[in-house]
Amino acid sequence: MRRRADRPGALPRVPHPAIRAGRDRGLGRARGTADRAALHSHRRGERRPRLPGPRAPLPERRQRHRAKPPARRARDRRRTRDDARRDARDRRSQHVTRLALRRGTVVAIDRDGAATALTVDVDGERRPAISYTDLTGLVEVGDEVIVNVAARDLGLGSGGFDVVHANLTRGLDGAGLPDAHVMKLNYTSLQHAVQPVEEQAGELTLPVGRPVAVLGLHGQLPCVAWAAAQRRPGLRIGYVQTAGGALPGALSRTIGELRDRGLLAGHVSAGPAYGGEEDAITTAGALHAGLTALGWDAAIAGPGPGILGSATELGHGGLAALDTAHAALALGCTTVIVPRMSSGDPRPRHRGLSHHTSTVLELLLRPALVAVPPGEAVEVPDSVQVRQGQADLDGYAGSGLPGRTMGRSIAEDDLFFRAALAGGDVLAAEA
Repeated sequence: MRRRADRPGALPRVPHPAIRAGRDRGLGRARGTADRAALHSHRRGERRPRLPGPRAPLPERRQRHRAKPPARRARDRRRTRDDARRDARDRRSQHVTRLALRRGTVVAIDRDGAATALTVDVDGERRPAISYTDLTGLVEVGDEVIVNVAARDLGLGSGGFDVVHANLTRGLDGAGLPDAHVMKLNYTSLQHAVQPVEEQAGELTLPVGRPVAVLGLHGQLPCVAWAAAQRRPGLRIGYVQTAGGALPGALSRTIGELRDRGLLAGHVSAGPAYGGEEDAITTAGALHAGLTALGWDAAIAGPGPGILGSATELGHGGLAALDTAHAALALGCTTVIVPRMSSGDPRPRHRGLSHHTSTVLELLLRPALVAVPPGEAVEVPDSVQVRQGQADLDGYAGSGLPGRTMGRSIAEDDLFFRAALAGGDVLAAEA
């Protein structure tokens, strides 16, 4: 083998200082090596230091992977195979419980009804709560309850109260509705059986041929019902509660007021919504049963109070109007889209014609009508027909029905109310 210095491109070696000193004295290479050994003479006889801690285990011969049992060890199949999971991560510490449940005590009954308003003491804090008596039973002061605190803790405007999940004092002996067999809120801890209104309807005969007003917000409901009654007194109009907002039918006090005034002929909760006077498995089934078996002349369909939203085009509860409109169109009903419009909403996407409504109009698979108040122009797809409806804003303001939307009064957002009133006028005209 050639010396390193003789190889092409090799760098010259730099000898140890002891070797250089030996060469300078003419001692040659061997003597320089001895001198180098002499430099470390003080370490002779010392043992090599060991690293602290236990010695690293060496794998057994032919052991291919730590997750497999050692070689030549017979597995006892009567025992848990823990050796194959010795390096598995413990996932229990990563689990998140999504239900925010707390134990509390009822300290006051603020309002009786199907949605009883309570005050509950939770860890020393008095908190407003709602108890749905059809689900969790009657409640009294002193009852120990489990409440869901998520909405109030998040500061939701339309859901700033706790909800009773279970009454530990007097709510554990419920038996359910006799002879009911169809589940609402199925496969959740709140599942309960109902008798679907679809069973009351006869054979499906198309077209149904009666008008349906489709809402994007629950706040439009009193305007539409009132305006329709002004245009056609005595018209039997029913309400179908859909997904997109609150699911409990008992939550809305507006529905009860409209029923008491004779402005609504019935209330059916459809799909995931529950707790109406009747329950339906689907929105199409609710509309069909209402417009046939229940004797409605027209229907209003839309979500319960509150609305889901994510500031995106498709991620909001108002898009439930698209499914509702398609159900009505498939049944052969004249379908009137009641637009969400605003003159006072601070968010640009909701000023004028809201993006909630414009998205629904763009995605419609069949032609429909959209109602607008006098003096308002909206851009809609060619398949959508604009129909102008009257809007008696002063008359509605004096009716005593709800006159606020998103915290704004009629004076602060008159376009919202005028658009909804126009929807009711067009609905009655088509009946």
